[in-house]
Amino acid sequence: MTTQTTAANGSQFEHPSFDLSNPQHLAMRKVIADLHWKHAAALQRGVLTTAARYRGMASGLEKAARFILKDDDLSWFCFRLVCSFEDMEELYRKRVGA
Repeated sequence: MTTQTTAANGSQFEHPSFDLSNPQHLAMRKVIADLHWKHAAALQRGVLTTAARYRGMASGLEKAARFILKDDDLSWFCFRLVCSFEDMEELYRKRVGA
């Protein structure tokens, strides 16, 4: 019923939000924030290989959320984190090449 209602009112394109009453979401929120900080710090230090490792960890979180936890929202958050890391690395490469 929820899926039908969501599709009917057009909200299927809304982004999910963290459910702060869900312990898995709270734990993943902390892990995501920690990985984001470490990735940014690695890029700031100019260590692209370390940044790439953190991107790999984020990719692993996305797969765990999707296949093990079966949580589409967490999977989406982690996927967006990986995309953010890729964007940041591309900007870093452009800045270094300039």
